Amino acid sequence: MKFGNTIINLFIPIALLVILGEPRLASSQTTSGANTGGVPPLLVAAQNEAPAAASDESYPFQLSGVVVDASGAVLAGATVQVRGADGAVETSVRSDRNGVFTISGLAAASYRLVVSSPDFETKEMPVTVGTAGTSATLRISLAVRAVSTTINVQGREDDLIGIAESGTQGTVGATEIQDRPILRSGEVLETVPGLIITQHAGGGKANQYYLRGFNLDHGTDFAIFIDDMPLNLPSHAHGEGYSDMNTVIPEFVKRVNFEKGPYYADIGNFGSAGSAHVEYFRTLEKNFAKVEGGTYGYGRAVFGASHKLGPGSLLVGAEVYYDNGPWVHPDAFTKINGLLTYSQGDDANGATITARVYHGRWHSSDQIPVSAVALVGLYGTLDPTDGGHSQRYSVQGEWHRQGANSASKIMAYGFYYDLDLFSDFTYFLVDPVRGDQFEQQDRRWVAGFDAYHTIFSQWAGRKVENTIGLQLRVINHLKASFSDQLPV
Repeated sequence: MKFGNTIINLFIPIALLVILGEPRLASSQTTSGANTGGVPPLLVAAQNEAPAAASDESYPFQLSGVVVDASGAVLAGATVQVRGADGAVETSVRSDRNGVFTISGLAAASYRLVVSSPDFETKEMPVTVGTAGTSATLRISLAVRAVSTTINVQGREDDLIGIAESGTQGTVGATEIQDRPILRSGEVLETVPGLIITQHAGGGKANQYYLRGFNLDHGTDFAIFIDDMPLNLPSHAHGEGYSDMNTVIPEFVKRVNFEKGPYYADIGNFGSAGSAHVEYFRTLEKNFAKVEGGTYGYGRAVFGASHKLGPGSLLVGAEVYYDNGPWVHPDAFTKINGLLTYSQGDDANGATITARVYHGRWHSSDQIPVSAVALVGLYGTLDPTDGGHSQRYSVQGEWHRQGANSASKIMAYGFYYDLDLFSDFTYFLVDPVRGDQFEQQDRRWVAGFDAYHTIFSQWAGRKVENTIGLQLRVINHLKASFSDQLPV
């Protein structure tokens, strides 16, 4: 019994010591944890006790982490900056190809970690580097930066309110024309809404025009003017109103003013479906030279230069063009354009004289019957002698003046034109021996005069413009013929 009491007396103090000792140990741990807790969002960087210094050796602790996107994919090349309390950048590193970064040499203090990457939102987070605790590896996720759905479209600052007589009138500027890929000069006119330009029988032949669902042939019902000089040719050997846009150099087009419908007395009978006024630059903001090339033997070179000369400006330009097309028998379309303009004054008051030169030569691969595809191929021809050549040389001068109450303009022009075109649509249907090829020739001298005077006034408080004018054209037709009996 005494032995049992002795054991109990020894056990009770030991038990009390163990029981009373546990709270002191837990309290000690809680107190120690209080130095590193209390700021759950912060990373506590622990290091061994070391003398205070500002070197990597004194502070061997390394702050490390990985940068990822919202899907968890690592982001290489992300910028990681450590900024002090004053916002100054203490150090900056980039994540490696695995998205990992490491920063060392930081003194015990509170910092802000700024992480950024192109196309992602920048993220900031507080970081505390302490003297005790357990180091941790950061995992920083960056969200994709919001994509702007705003599209800013800037057009010309022209305001046609009060100028255009109807919604079927409009204008197209040089910037819009130069933004379009243009293979043929006639495609300049495709900036007119609804107007379609096509090509057949070789690149040197005038384009085919379509507007408002109508086939306008080669210009029969669509009037075209170049600096107010008419391009359409009445009583042409190939087609009434034939308009060859090959004489136009796209880089020199300042604007295209257009109208649709047969409502404009000054346009004439070729404007029953619409009309376009191609206006050239008189001076250039800067000189240019361009050389380009492509498939099917395509090549083109063009240059333009503008200089002050006396009281006015001299503009010089030229174009050389060559294209074979996709045909078995190449088009070998070659054309040369030249431009020389001398101008004085401005848009309100001034004068201009312009000379233009165009020469073109080409082969033509016309339509073939379906049964002939097996014989010559889809891009072949049954008559490789089809083709033609054309040229146009023109001079024009104009004088204009505009004041507060009136505007006047006088323009005179003259040009020489010829076309020699060989076509064969039926091959050997009519003449099984010599074939059905025929020749169309057109040669002419043209001179014209165009003058108008506009008076600006008001009737019952409404602005009114009254215009009187005179148009004169003289044509000396040297030759306009159709022949199906070609010389041997």
